[in-house]
Amino acid sequence: DLKISFPKGKERFYAVKDASFDIYKGETFAIVGESGSGKTTIGRAIIRINESEGDVIFKGKKINGKLSKAEDREVVKSIQMIFQDPATSLNERANVDYIISEGVRLKLEQMLLGSRDIEDLLGWNKQSTQWVEKNEQMLWNTLVSQDILYSSSSLVIGNMLRPGAYSPVFGTDCPSRIGAWIGVRIVEKYCKEKNRDFIDLYREILTTNSQTILINSEYNGR
Repeated sequence: DLKISFPKGKERFYAVKDASFDIYKGETFAIVGESGSGKTTIGRAIIRINESEGDVIFKGKKINGKLSKAEDREVVKSIQMIFQDPATSLNERANVDYIISEGVRLKLEQMLLGSRDIEDLLGWNKQSTQWVEKNEQMLWNTLVSQDILYSSSSLVIGNMLRPGAYSPVFGTDCPSRIGAWIGVRIVEKYCKEKNRDFIDLYREILTTNSQTILINSEYNGR
């Protein structure tokens, strides 16, 4: 009875309700449905990108919900995902890669320049910063639920990262380069989970693929 929901104002929107199935070793299993029916959302819940209600059982153990770091690493090693858009799956420069790369670049720039805030480096004013901090969870949920995070569209990527541009899905109140800011948040969360400073992890981050950084950061919009 798997359920997956996202905040919608004061309520929650359920993208998936009461999904139940078993997949056995050596078996090929297909979920068929129209676009937006929740197929990819279920896959992301299984690999712990999306939070879920109910039980996801792997090798006799529940793997959704709270896990120890050792248990979480075991899940990451054991279950991998190829996303539904083949161009995105095989394209080394999908949106998530650009987002995290920009996060790394901005953190390095911040370190080299001393005490400047990330928001200053992005050219944001106080109003823009307050709006993003207030809407961080909504921004992340939208990226995940609308398949923006793994898009390989140059238009989508440009709207997320280019100075002066904005992503129409977030509205005109959202400042430009929102993807870069989210990239910084993912990198900062990754360092926090590793309990090490950014500079200590810099080389490691450069040689780690973006999907691994995202999963190990445990970033979910906060």
